[in-house]
Amino acid sequence: MYFDSDLSKVRTFVTAQAATLGISDDDTELLVFAVNEVATNAVQHGGGTGEIRLHRHEGKIICDIGDPGHLTGGFTGPPPPTEPHHGRGLWIVRQLCDLVEIHTHRPGTVVRLHLTLTSAAQS
Repeated sequence: MYFDSDLSKVRTFVTAQAATLGISDDDTELLVFAVNEVATNAVQHGGGTGEIRLHRHEGKIICDIGDPGHLTGGFTGPPPPTEPHHGRGLWIVRQLCDLVEIHTHRPGTVVRLHLTLTSAAQS
């Protein structure tokens, strides 16, 4: 799904995909929150647009959020910033997900989220 600054469409899409994939309500809530945070960063810092792809694999949800922006410098996952109103999104996403991978390359940046499903949702 391609997205722009209308992030309500991102949340609606992820919720619908989660239902199609049989993901529990609790896992869906975490997934929607995490994807929304990364999509917000894509809109604000990555060129204003992006693309989301997600699938279920071996008891996990894997979600790629890509944008045309390019990260410079390394990112090792700092602690939450001291700024009271900005900069916590990716830190929170790292707390919610099992793994967050960031790949930046010539056409843009992709953030891959790995979220292990609860046992009830894995059936």
